[in-house]
Amino acid sequence: MKRYSAVAMVILLVYVINKLPEMIEFNRNDLNNYIASSAYMQADGTGRISVVKTPLDRRVLGRETTNHGDKRGDSVDGRKVIRIVKWTPPEKNWVRLLGRKRFEKCQTRVPCEYVPQSAYNTSDIVMINAFYLRYQRDMPKFRFPRQKWLFYHTEAPRSQRFKFLQRYHDAFNLTLTYSSDADIVKPYGICLPTRANIVRNASSITPYIRKIYGREADSAPWLFSQLKPYTSFDIAAGKSRLVAWMASDCTATNKRTDYVALLQRHIQVDVYGKCGNLTCLPKFSAACEKLLRSYKFYLAFENSLCPEYITEKVWMRLRDGVVVPVVLGSAEYEKYLPKHSYIDIRDFSSPRHLADYLKLLDKNDTLYNEYFEWRNDYTSHTGTPGLTSDCQICRYANENIDKTEIAPNIAEFWSFEKCTSPKAFYNGVADIISSSDIK
Repeated sequence: MKRYSAVAMVILLVYVINKLPEMIEFNRNDLNNYIASSAYMQADGTGRISVVKTPLDRRVLGRETTNHGDKRGDSVDGRKVIRIVKWTPPEKNWVRLLGRKRFEKCQTRVPCEYVPQSAYNTSDIVMINAFYLRYQRDMPKFRFPRQKWLFYHTEAPRSQRFKFLQRYHDAFNLTLTYSSDADIVKPYGICLPTRANIVRNASSITPYIRKIYGREADSAPWLFSQLKPYTSFDIAAGKSRLVAWMASDCTATNKRTDYVALLQRHIQVDVYGKCGNLTCLPKFSAACEKLLRSYKFYLAFENSLCPEYITEKVWMRLRDGVVVPVVLGSAEYEKYLPKHSYIDIRDFSSPRHLADYLKLLDKNDTLYNEYFEWRNDYTSHTGTPGLTSDCQICRYANENIDKTEIAPNIAEFWSFEKCTSPKAFYNGVADIISSSDIK
């Protein structure tokens, strides 16, 4: 037994001797990466994440940082692959298994891959969901100079929930949200022009579409060839119900429930879910979708009054194209939705006036059907067809990895202060709500 133990010790010793140079080199690089950082992040005594400046900012990973724009062969800034970490404390098993699978269909010069959090030190991009930033103890303690931290979030910056972002001043380089002022824009949905519309009017490919799709907005005919023109028919025919609303959050701070209650004084509104006495489950099942198609109008009321916040509540109804969405939100809907495809409550001085208009459309099939003529020129989609958020990130990294970027104040970028207060929103729209004791 002792003889076998001695043999094992010899084998282990030989292995360590052979690996020792590699281990030393790895640790030296790791240390250099840390101390040579021109702007690495660490927590100060107050718990706030701050930028630490050092004079050793010339060399990163053995390369001169002044030559970031040098691209050779199938590489970007010397990289053969762009490594991305999805930081999710604790790390989820499914994240570890992502690898390159999500990027297989991305047409980029250099491929991207998701790597586990254990590969943080050699990663190029670190994606951090705003939700996890509240757990500061689980966040990375520093950022290497070659890395870019990507702030991403799909929900609106509601109420006091994001006060903790003040800790991360100067921490992030990139942003990914539904907002058009993000570096990478990922909306809940999008309206795209038909081929015939583009032929008639090239400007139908708006700057907003171009920012999302990049060069593909012009160079990818598949994007628009799949969009078929709409053939008009009598959508009002066969509909037996008037107004529906499905909701589970009955205490939204934007007072949408109060508006629905006022509207119900003047017109029948069928409320499904926790906020009403009707049920339809599962929520997005084929049976529920079929039920909604029997209504003429759907209350697509957002739970937040923030700019550009247009969720699946609107996009699913436009995508199906058989129910007119009535919208409540602070978005400038005319910038993102086709004209005469929706009804905005802000166009009416009170819930009663909105109810009167819906009743008018209910009695006049010609006027009602006009709300679907936009489908001759556009198609509506949930998400962004042909473009995943993974490919958006990989494409952006390929095009901008060598640029020095920073989001100076993430708390200001994702601030609730950008949103409209209920008091201001309902002024002249539902004065009884605006004059109540709300902010």
